[in-house]
Amino acid sequence: MAMISYVQCVGGYRLRYSIQKFWLGRSRASMARYSTVLDGDQITIGDVVSRLKKPENLHLVPLKYVNYAPDGTVQLNQSALHHLRWMLQKDLLKQDMFLLGSPGPLRRQLVMQYLELTQRELEYVALSRDTTESDLKQRREIQHKNSMYYDQCAVRAALHGRLLVLDGVEHCEQNVLPVLNNLLENREMHLESGKFLMAPDRYDKLLETHSKEQLEELGILRVSEHFRVVALGLPVQKYKGTPLDPPLRSRFQSRHVSPYTFSELYDELHQLTPNVPGDQLKQLLTVALTLQKADEDIKLPDFPIHNLRRAAQMLQTNPSLSLQAVISTVYPFQSILKADQQKRIQELFTTLQIQPLSTQGVQEITANFEVDRRQYQMEALWI
Repeated sequence: MAMISYVQCVGGYRLRYSIQKFWLGRSRASMARYSTVLDGDQITIGDVVSRLKKPENLHLVPLKYVNYAPDGTVQLNQSALHHLRWMLQKDLLKQDMFLLGSPGPLRRQLVMQYLELTQRELEYVALSRDTTESDLKQRREIQHKNSMYYDQCAVRAALHGRLLVLDGVEHCEQNVLPVLNNLLENREMHLESGKFLMAPDRYDKLLETHSKEQLEELGILRVSEHFRVVALGLPVQKYKGTPLDPPLRSRFQSRHVSPYTFSELYDELHQLTPNVPGDQLKQLLTVALTLQKADEDIKLPDFPIHNLRRAAQMLQTNPSLSLQAVISTVYPFQSILKADQQKRIQELFTTLQIQPLSTQGVQEITANFEVDRRQYQMEALWI
């Protein structure tokens, strides 16, 4: 039985799954979540349509990054849908992507949501100053007195058609990432083991005159046409880091991932913590977004937008906490900022009429040992 499940999002965008089979006894939520596992399915975001392919290794497909309603609909805000539509479009054009934005997990979460929706396999590497070429291509190890080469993330992703995520490109040394230049531009790369990764169109032409076994004996391996690279980085003009090499930067299609809008964040927090007053959530969001967009001359650290969920949960779990106490927990300005910067934040609290922290200390702590002893004896009798 064929069935089409629609997901209506804010602003008129639709996320559509085409489900080819119907399982009796499964809820609509289960059908919507697992519909992308079947061959022949498709996903539509806005006006961009892509066919879905069944993954060979399900354990490499990210899960639980997309929220689902009880009726099976996908819960994504308008900003996330715009980013996912752009990523789907670049994937169809066979272009590699570079997501720029402020520090935080938002860019990585968008990539994981895209992989979950499209059922793509993931190869992930967190780059640092200690990352070397062997961490990306091949690593040589001694096993049973023999020298063996083991493929690393970039080679595995190229051979099996996975999506390679390079997280933190601003931390990597300038002479490391250029080894991927030829792989990004021409889908070709020389390996330390003597083998050679070849673009799929050139490899298919060689199959007209050579067999697959002959090409394997020559050490020629085919790069999958589904291989893509997504780099995640920070703008080095504002944040500390190493700028990308210009030839490497030209291989990517870049997009800036800004924090979600006020209304989107408010709807998310209100749905997560319905018992917190709406005015209190609005004050929390106003402080967060104001500090996030503060003048660069003040040199205030960015407010951790990704910790707003934790702050709202604190307000719901303990209603006696003041808003300034919660903000000081997720953004400890009194410990990390200078006096003039703290004054600016206190002025912001005064403008928003946020009550200051209580400065009264604990005067005395007493304990009734007789009551505690009797309670202990009663508990011992019950045991």
